[in-house]
Amino acid sequence: FLPGPMNAAVTDFTLIIRGESCHGAHPDEGCDAIVAAAAVIQALQAVPARRFAPTTPVIVTVGTINGGTKNNVVAGEVVMTGTLRAMDRDSMTRLVRFVDQTCRETAAAFGAAAVFEAEPGYPALVNDREYTERLEKTAAVLLGERNVLRMQVPSLGADDFAFFAERAKSCYFNIGCLGEGQDPSGQALHSERLCPDESCMLTALKLLCYFAFTINNQKIIHHFV
Repeated sequence: FLPGPMNAAVTDFTLIIRGESCHGAHPDEGCDAIVAAAAVIQALQAVPARRFAPTTPVIVTVGTINGGTKNNVVAGEVVMTGTLRAMDRDSMTRLVRFVDQTCRETAAAFGAAAVFEAEPGYPALVNDREYTERLEKTAAVLLGERNVLRMQVPSLGADDFAFFAERAKSCYFNIGCLGEGQDPSGQALHSERLCPDESCMLTALKLLCYFAFTINNQKIIHHFV
């Protein structure tokens, strides 16, 4: 459980670095998009480190890079994709602007051009404090205090539940899914080794049903989020 901000807003991006292809033996006759792309990637690391306060969590990740056609040909184009993360709307707006500026100006220093295309995704997920604290207490009663943990810091992961949380008082929480006797090593989200014990869904349902009764005078809430 975590009252308040819990997950980050996300913006995915595509970045195209355009240079001019030429023979690898005569690099001065073209503009190497790979060299420019390498400089852009390095420059992007300074955006969260130097354009934001150390207390403001933002992330710039370049996830893919593709460019070039042959070993002895200077690449004329490089295409990269990545993701941006921030904990609030204002930080995300600034992050997109800084990344766009950094890409364009760094590429230009190498004689290349950068085309940055941002695709806004999920907003930041903010839990309602009152609901979260009450649900946390309910979980302690139902599951035992030692089985209820409070997150110490938000995650810069993202979740589409954030759209619900923008419209209604909500609480997003995690349920442990490691089965008895299972090896915890490698059991991480997006890992090919993840093997959740699906009985954990019953735990979540019991908690939600119990909580629904307690917050509405023993009557089922039909629109509980």
